[in-house]
Amino acid sequence: VTCVARSPNGDVVACGASDGSIRLWSLSDLDCDVTFRGHKRDVTALRFSQDGSLLVSGGRDADVVVWDVVAESGLTRLRGHRDQITDVVIIDGKMHKSAELFGRKVVSTSKDGYVKVWDLGTRACTQTCTGFEGETWSLDVNPTQTRCVIGTWDDKLHVYDCDESRDGYDQESPLVRMGTVTRAAKGRAMTVRFHQTGNYLGVQGAGRGLEIYRVRGDKEAMKKQKRRLKRKREKMEAKAREAEELGDLDAAKEAREEHDEEGARSAGDELELASTVTTKTKMRGFAFATEAPKRTDVMCKVAVLLDDNSVQEWEIIEEEEPEKLHAIENPGHRSDVRAVALSPDDETVLSCSSNGCKLWNVADGACLRTVKGGYGLCASFAPGGRHAIIGTKQGAIELVDVNAGTQLTVPDEAHEGAVWAFAMLPDDSGFVSASADKTVRFWEWTLEKGENGLRTLSFNHMRTLQMAEDVLSCQISPDGKLLSVSLLDNTLKVFFVDSLKFNLSLYGHRLPALCHDISSDSQLLASAGADKNIRIWGLDFGDCHRSIFAHQDSVMALKFVPKTHYLFSVGKDKLVKYWDADKFDPLLTLEAHHGPVWCLAVSTRGNFVITGSGDRSIRMWERTDEPFFVDEEQEKRLESMLDEGIDDERVRPNTDLPAEGEAGMAGRKTLETLTAADAIVEALELAEHETKRLAEHAADSAKSGGKLAPIQPNPLLLGQSPETYALNAIAKIRPSELEQAILCIPFDFAHEILNHLTTWLNAGQKVELTCKIAALVMRLHANSFGRTPETRRTLVKLRPLLRARAKEARDLMGFNLAGLNVLDAFIRDNEEV
Repeated sequence: VTCVARSPNGDVVACGASDGSIRLWSLSDLDCDVTFRGHKRDVTALRFSQDGSLLVSGGRDADVVVWDVVAESGLTRLRGHRDQITDVVIIDGKMHKSAELFGRKVVSTSKDGYVKVWDLGTRACTQTCTGFEGETWSLDVNPTQTRCVIGTWDDKLHVYDCDESRDGYDQESPLVRMGTVTRAAKGRAMTVRFHQTGNYLGVQGAGRGLEIYRVRGDKEAMKKQKRRLKRKREKMEAKAREAEELGDLDAAKEAREEHDEEGARSAGDELELASTVTTKTKMRGFAFATEAPKRTDVMCKVAVLLDDNSVQEWEIIEEEEPEKLHAIENPGHRSDVRAVALSPDDETVLSCSSNGCKLWNVADGACLRTVKGGYGLCASFAPGGRHAIIGTKQGAIELVDVNAGTQLTVPDEAHEGAVWAFAMLPDDSGFVSASADKTVRFWEWTLEKGENGLRTLSFNHMRTLQMAEDVLSCQISPDGKLLSVSLLDNTLKVFFVDSLKFNLSLYGHRLPALCHDISSDSQLLASAGADKNIRIWGLDFGDCHRSIFAHQDSVMALKFVPKTHYLFSVGKDKLVKYWDADKFDPLLTLEAHHGPVWCLAVSTRGNFVITGSGDRSIRMWERTDEPFFVDEEQEKRLESMLDEGIDDERVRPNTDLPAEGEAGMAGRKTLETLTAADAIVEALELAEHETKRLAEHAADSAKSGGKLAPIQPNPLLLGQSPETYALNAIAKIRPSELEQAILCIPFDFAHEILNHLTTWLNAGQKVELTCKIAALVMRLHANSFGRTPETRRTLVKLRPLLRARAKEARDLMGFNLAGLNVLDAFIRDNEEV
């Protein structure tokens, strides 16, 4: 999810995703009601209209798309920017009606340094604001729709007048520059938002500060303006006197003429800095609270999202420092999760990040303990599961008491470089550590007496295997005979554990193998690394069974499922993949992480997998009873690849657009729209075939004098007439995909839809849908229809029928609304009594 917007009524939340889709979620039942697909890349901006009927989205593809939330369909695509859209807002004109686009405008900011105003009635760019000397990052319009504030790459806030009631208001150029306000903080303004009352303006910078500005009322702003003009006049008068003393009469005259001109209201007359919220880490976003504060000295409340994954609520107090009320901080990690380990009983998870480790309960996901420590890169539980070891970036090996949540005393300076991996000895006598100091060290578990006389677990160094290169990972075969290590020189080497004699060298990786694992039967070794490939090796002779291109980026970890030849792999491409190491086939691809996946752990029974990611989340993947088929999964992967490859050849690149921009279709061609188009074509073909069959039978029956047996109905029509079947097939298509689906069907079938429309309208079937189909077909194929005499005759019949049916539907809806209003008034009267 790349951006979120909440509707004014608070019941719908729109979420934009990195794949270009927008999902509307209902907060009442927590279901996804609608999915819009209009952008090719990340959705970077979302905003609802004031009445919640429209949604505007901007994307990294530099397009602005307007969506009808009620009709669940796209209205238009506005193309004119040449770089990523950073923010959008809708300005509702005072004369516009809720169901119409006329009178509504969209203002968009972009990284190309322009602010564009789009008229939704004409679907064209009517004004382009320039002069920002860099990217424009955010904008907002106050609730009364009279002021527009724009945040840019520098420390300036640009204020524009967009009041329709002002003298000389121009529909073509609604934004009039009022000036700039210099912010207290340096750097770009990431988010600019007005409070719902319009009395406050919040400006979040790129750092740790959030500035709250108070918006002066008209009377106060007028006083400020008069004082400013008075000071200006005094300054000009002094300048004129000075010029007269020097004998420069022309300069004195110019100075007096300049102060005689009445100055307009500036941005500084309306905005004043009221307070600044400063946090310990960088901010990612903020939002004003909708509820009114209970205390009179509190101006407003604001919630702040921080870069360390925490949320804070602040109270802005008049003429005092802001107060932090609440914070949601625990229990998650504040940085990338670099290592995870499962206890032997699969009930506890240990996860490591830059400032220590956390222990989690697998059953309910609760954080049990947090232990401060070094930057953990690898972790493993000691036999019994009551202690755990953590290898750090500083070269230390930390020993943690799981029950107490404390660190125990261990030997100092275990390694001179980062500890990259652990391997537990099968006989539970100790473990092996691999480090960037080019050594593999063997450690033995011991019991040491503490200061209080109690014996606690520790470990001692036993022997060292010196290597020529940095050691990136190590494993010991489950039978305890072999030790395998992967080195920075792209090779893997296998040694005998007892004598540390060299056994095998595995060549083949083009870049270092970052991870490897050995199967439970000690027959297979799987390795993967920065070359994005997984290689399956036989440990008998060191032969490479297969090299598989596994991920789109470096593979960071892989593990065999115990007692099988199935394995899981994770990579920087944010994916978790499941493989069959015997058939070398991909079985499943699991998508959920939003950052590189650094580590994974597989349960002893293989019934669940734990993954840790750069998005600071730890995810648990559980095996279900639902069967899956490899062919189906492969078909899904091919479909997703096809969907990515589908491009709209009618859309020209943004660099070729005219200065005033251009409008296009809101939706884009996807696999779903192509499937929907195929469904329409199949339904129309079946309906046409059945109509001909019925006509032929009727003709034969007339010739025979009615002696023919009745024709058997086609079971594919499900007992419906051909016309009704065709209409119901179109009705099953999502409204958001209907436009693109009809655009994808051949012209012959569009002509056939036109012929069906008369039948549907005469029968009064699904009038609203039928009118929408008629408008779509005409808009897409108007030029072609005009050249065909037969089509013109159909259109002449269709026109009065469409008007009559639409009028009937409107009258029916109006009657129902009036009846509901009467019923509502009746219920309220009874409640008052």
